[in-house]
Amino acid sequence: MKNQVLPPTIVLGLAAVFAASLVAAPPAVAGGCVLTCPANITVGTAAPACSEVVSYPAPTTSGTCGTVTCNPPSGSTFFGPPAGPTEVNCTSTLGGAACSFMVTVNDDDPPLLNCGANTQGVSPDGNPVQVNYPGIQLGDNCPGTVSGSCVPPPNSFFPVGATQVTCSATDGVGNPNTCQLTVTVVRQSVTEIPALSGRSLFGLAALLALAGVVAVLRWRG
Repeated sequence: MKNQVLPPTIVLGLAAVFAASLVAAPPAVAGGCVLTCPANITVGTAAPACSEVVSYPAPTTSGTCGTVTCNPPSGSTFFGPPAGPTEVNCTSTLGGAACSFMVTVNDDDPPLLNCGANTQGVSPDGNPVQVNYPGIQLGDNCPGTVSGSCVPPPNSFFPVGATQVTCSATDGVGNPNTCQLTVTVVRQSVTEIPALSGRSLFGLAALLALAGVVAVLRWRG
């Protein structure tokens, strides 16, 4: 039996396969990487700012993960409404693992409310009088509309004495606040002339007549 000679192309192909088997394969990542992020975080604002600095624990790792980074990083400032929840994304440099969680900052601070100074009114006759006390000052640490009102309102009629006015305000997410001021109405003091009896009036008339006679005599003299 004659020895068979393989064609050159087949020989070259077999040689390439053999050479490739000698090249070392890249090392496999032992066990891969698994990241577990912390649970979602909810905090309140830190007035007067509409935000809060939030520090959170690093994700836990399993396997070979290399360096784990999160964005935004722990210790960042997270903003309240209307910003809404912020997603934190964490990744590893090895194994291609990733996880995420949410940080929510709620506006739990009451709105700013200033009632101003107490106010005084004067009643000339003891009846209720209209008093226009200064209006309230409103504000809030987060953007949005703040509504407020007072009871009794300005320009109301107030009786003689002290009346407490209660003012309230509500911000855009429903946080309330209240304050009070006092409106005091005093009666105007009037100097009264004592009433004269009939006898007193007769005596006064006689006295005035006598003073007139004396004046005439002096003039003639």
